[in-house]
Amino acid sequence: MLAKQAVRISAEIALKQFRVCDLLGLQQGQVFETAWPESEDVPLMAGKVQLAWSEFEVADHQLVVRLTRLA
Repeated sequence: MLAKQAVRISAEIALKQFRVCDLLGLQQGQVFETAWPESEDVPLMAGKVQLAWSEFEVADHQLVVRLTRLA
């Protein structure tokens, strides 16, 4: 039964000065500054449990998350 349980996995980065109007006006190719250091991996979470560390990449014109190491 547990093997079929759905779990939401997230990789989140805080954005500096990002408002709802910025979200509504998003355009292709637009870039926002983050509060996360560029050289550090991003925690990959399942709820409040960290599963791994990851980094964002672009593959075939899509933003993807690649695992770099397990937590």
